[in-house]
Amino acid sequence: EIHAIDSEHAKNVQDPTWRLFALFNALANPESPVSRFHTGDLETLYTAPRKAGSDPVVALKSWFDAHYCPSRMHLLTFG
Repeated sequence: EIHAIDSEHAKNVQDPTWRLFALFNALANPESPVSRFHTGDLETLYTAPRKAGSDPVVALKSWFDAHYCPSRMHLLTFG
């Protein structure tokens, strides 16, 4: 799955609309979540965490267990 995300990220980097959003994110207040990296690639999702001594799969499962709660979910339809 990480390779699929990496491939999608590589495709998006060339998209002019994606580049505009990246520019807006870069200009945002550094303390705002908007200023953070919004998509993942192989480096950010696998290589860097492994180098830092973290297992990305274990971290994802831990986050899921701590934050996934069906009662928090909402459905939005638009059309």
